[in-house]
Amino acid sequence: MKNKILLALATIIANIIVWLVPVPEWFKALFTIVSVYYSMNVLLPKEHSLFKKIFIAIFIFVVLSWLIPTGNLATNKIEVADTTTRIGIWNVFNIFTASVSSFSIYGLFLIAVGAFYIVLNHTEVYQSIVEGIAKKTKKKPVLFVSIVIALFAILSSVTNIGLILFMFVPFIASIIYKMGYDKYVAASATIGSIIVGIIGSTLGYYISYVINSTLSLDVTSNIIAKIVLLVLGTALLIVYTKKRMSKITSKKSIEVKIENEDMLYTEVEKTNKKKNKLPMIIIMSILLVLTLISTFSWSVAYGINIFSDFHDKVLEVPVLMDVLGRSMTVGYYSQYGVNALGSWDYIDIIISLVLATFTIALIYKVKFKDIAKSFGDSVKKFIKPAFLIILAYTLFILNYYVPVFTTIISYFGKSFNIVTSGVVAILSSIVNVDMMYVAQGSLATVNAVIGKSALTPILALLYQSFYGLCQFVVPTSTLLIVLLCYFKISYKDWLKYIWKLLLELLILILVTLIVLMLI
Repeated sequence: MKNKILLALATIIANIIVWLVPVPEWFKALFTIVSVYYSMNVLLPKEHSLFKKIFIAIFIFVVLSWLIPTGNLATNKIEVADTTTRIGIWNVFNIFTASVSSFSIYGLFLIAVGAFYIVLNHTEVYQSIVEGIAKKTKKKPVLFVSIVIALFAILSSVTNIGLILFMFVPFIASIIYKMGYDKYVAASATIGSIIVGIIGSTLGYYISYVINSTLSLDVTSNIIAKIVLLVLGTALLIVYTKKRMSKITSKKSIEVKIENEDMLYTEVEKTNKKKNKLPMIIIMSILLVLTLISTFSWSVAYGINIFSDFHDKVLEVPVLMDVLGRSMTVGYYSQYGVNALGSWDYIDIIISLVLATFTIALIYKVKFKDIAKSFGDSVKKFIKPAFLIILAYTLFILNYYVPVFTTIISYFGKSFNIVTSGVVAILSSIVNVDMMYVAQGSLATVNAVIGKSALTPILALLYQSFYGLCQFVVPTSTLLIVLLCYFKISYKDWLKYIWKLLLELLILILVTLIVLMLI
């Protein structure tokens, strides 16, 4: 402990001296980044590797704000400020509190999912359902995992869902564990396939539609290329996951060590008392159908207004809407009531999860103290990913208020080529976190600066596919944060496992982009 304190003090003193002496600014920045990165690696234990990486990303951005002036888009060129806007310690903490206020909803969603499954475990029926499915699917495990991958990828591609699909991940992961496979198979088959769906997003609102809308492209722009990326990307993931499964089942293989820890599954002793599975199956099925229907962009992507029309009809029934909750305005603040199916967001999903949780608890006579404890236990399990997601979005808000990255775009993004544009897309994915902010910030800026409408569809696909690829590896990826925390995989071990698939997907993306440029 004493040595760590001395190292921290030495790092601080050394950086103060370097920034006071007359040496080049780039040397000061490089010294600060390297010294702080080294100190973080020594001071913090390995289990906090993801926190270290997100912290370093924020720290690098803060250092860059001392060196690079901010930039803003003016029509079709970037205007760079004359002086820098230096971010200080107080600024970072203030921005962090803003991130807590704006993005804690993701943590609340994870906690709601966790509480739902923990309550399911109290019923003893849930375990019976999982074991029953695993017993059947164990006969054809590759087929089951392939179907799971395909379904997750397709749903991710055509819906608004994204992280919301995580609500089905614990159930599928438990089945895969019961089949005898490890956390890498479970992670690939669930969250991995969601990410592949992002790469090949076809009609998903928060990916494809946001990009097309930002660049004034048609909804079906590049649809063939996107389907190709979706189909071939899914096939690559299936083959890759199958290889891992083969290593586990092969008697000759000794290189695979299964270390599973099912966060949301509890083994129970079997009793002679039989409980009816039907109510749980019905409730889980309703939750599944409701979630899928409510997160499809029916009106925007498909031109189907049946659900919005139904919502308007329901609004005309006074008592019903008063019970469900109608939109209201109090002073300057608007509070939304129940949204139309197809327009649901995280708040609506959280409400439906909580209602489903209490309904199941009521049917299976789960004690209130156990329900309360389930929510408390879920907070303990998901506080880490919730915090890391908020920390990741802190980087985005910093760039929003101090747009240093816009100036960086002016260095690399003035003309289009796959390499430089790809690098800008990757950096933008790290800094802006969410595709909505990537599209409205970096992508819109790059497209305006390049100013060639013929390249716009290619640029759109490049950003979409590279953003999806980044979700596998960049520390600020919300899906990666949840994957590593839920499956208890270290960042280093995940890279060791996934790097070959990333290379395959990168080649697929590059070939697709080159073919589009040649057509």
